[in-house]
Amino acid sequence: MPAISPTREFEESYPVLVAVMTNRSPRPICISNEVLKNTASIAVGIGLRDRRGRAIPSRRLQGYIPPARTGFVRVDSGATVAARYYLAMFRRVPAHVSARLTFSFDGCDGTPSSQASSGWQSL
Repeated sequence: MPAISPTREFEESYPVLVAVMTNRSPRPICISNEVLKNTASIAVGIGLRDRRGRAIPSRRLQGYIPPARTGFVRVDSGATVAARYYLAMFRRVPAHVSARLTFSFDGCDGTPSSQASSGWQSL
């Protein structure tokens, strides 16, 4: 099961969520390139809450949607990978915010897909 540690950064003045994922399983896991390399991926569930715990609504993005990325990245036991996600789908991102990320991963040996979630973490 991967541990997920989200942080917030800015890229050209736009808010970006950076997720560091560490494999805590004794076996390797495989995470899709769509989850790791598509900054606008819908394969990752991103939730934001303000300092009072209220959900920050997201909106459907208009315009160009990048094509899905194919393939997987193998993450060995104890290894870490990072991914970046643009937060343009949120109308506003206040200074004090908590985030939760959810995504699916597979065992590289053909075991069925599982889901990982970070829990709510302050950014």
